[in-house]
Amino acid sequence: MQKVLDAYNLPNEALNNGEIDLNSFQHKAYLENECKKQGHDLTTIGDTSSAPFTLYSKNVDSLKALKTLAGEK
Repeated sequence: MQKVLDAYNLPNEALNNGEIDLNSFQHKAYLENECKKQGHDLTTIGDTSSAPFTLYSKNVDSLKALKTLAGEK
């Protein structure tokens, strides 16, 4: 079952409190920092990927233009 949480910090809190069984929304550095700051006892059990990754720009209208701005030929 999916549970909807409306703030970025709530998934780790819900997981730590036993309200949910797992979450997947963050990179390892964020998780480690949250555990240290909040005292959560959470463990990484696997890696996942997030897709799709989308770029938005008001100034660049193509990947070619982006490569040009980045100095690629």
